[in-house]
Amino acid sequence: MKRYNYCIYCGYKLQDDDVFCPNCGVKIGYVDDTSISPHLLDYKDQVDKLIGKYEKKEKEVLTLVKKRFAPPQITYYRFIEEIDNCRVLFFKEAESVKDIISLVTELSPKVDGEIKKKINLLEKIINQMDDLINELIINMGENEEANEEAKVVLDDMKDLIDSVKHYDF
Repeated sequence: MKRYNYCIYCGYKLQDDDVFCPNCGVKIGYVDDTSISPHLLDYKDQVDKLIGKYEKKEKEVLTLVKKRFAPPQITYYRFIEEIDNCRVLFFKEAESVKDIISLVTELSPKVDGEIKKKINLLEKIINQMDDLINELIINMGENEEANEEAKVVLDDMKDLIDSVKHYDF
């Protein structure tokens, strides 16, 4: 059995010895990846690569936000809040895909479609992070137009997060 690397409730990166999430307090879950069907391992590898890619993008965007909107600017806190929301959504969906992969014994077209849909969502989130990084780099200057363009990308990220939240319920 393998344990989750991230809390599925808050997205917090877990340490090997954590029994409960240090951030939200939820008990850590485990995944039995020894029983994963060989034809599903490609999906699992794809999700693991997307997680690594997301972490790199998130680190980059946080660095740029700190440079561009130093606290105590309200814009800084708005960006950080949306990035945190994005993290929670990303890791919730990533762990959800891993759960499906670990539970399925035979890949039906419906399950395959759901896995692909969730992987596509993970890729969309990463693409939104890329857009935000690009806007922050291009508009590193201190002017109102640059702020508005960055806020538009941030609003796009929020809309993506909200659309998934509405889908989940």
